[in-house]
Amino acid sequence: MHAVSALILALGMASLCSGQEASLNGTWKLADTEVERKSRQDAISQIAAGVPRFARSRVSEKLRSSTGPTKKLTLKIQEQQLVMREDKREFELTFDSKPVEVSGKNGRGKVSVSTKSGLMVLTAQASDAKRTVTFRPGQAGKTLVLEVTLNIPRIGKTARYKTKYVRQ
Repeated sequence: MHAVSALILALGMASLCSGQEASLNGTWKLADTEVERKSRQDAISQIAAGVPRFARSRVSEKLRSSTGPTKKLTLKIQEQQLVMREDKREFELTFDSKPVEVSGKNGRGKVSVSTKSGLMVLTAQASDAKRTVTFRPGQAGKTLVLEVTLNIPRIGKTARYKTKYVRQ
């Protein structure tokens, strides 16, 4: 069973490294559109609807702050390493390894990177939420869509939204 898992992992990494690496490497600028802002706001509202009415505005504000997309994203994939810079923060992650502990304005958590179906997937786990981001290149490497799944087990809600970037 381990040999099969290793083979699948190797094929997934080969697929990512040969095709997606070139299309993901570089600097990306947020393509801030009304459709995407509304999609993210709808996801926030869907989650906030699961908490008591008195706490909804506080939960909505925290989610707006923590899910706000970075304006500029730089990715560099080389062999088993991902270096990702978001505005002023930089992460260095190894594919399919133990999560790395990080901290930011919204608290502490663990971040890991892997491949799934030939796509890069970033997972961020905090004590109260899990965010999974699938990086999907498009339009001949000129655009990048981040497909975000946000799960908050304590209130039993999962929401999805997309954020689009254009190559800078």
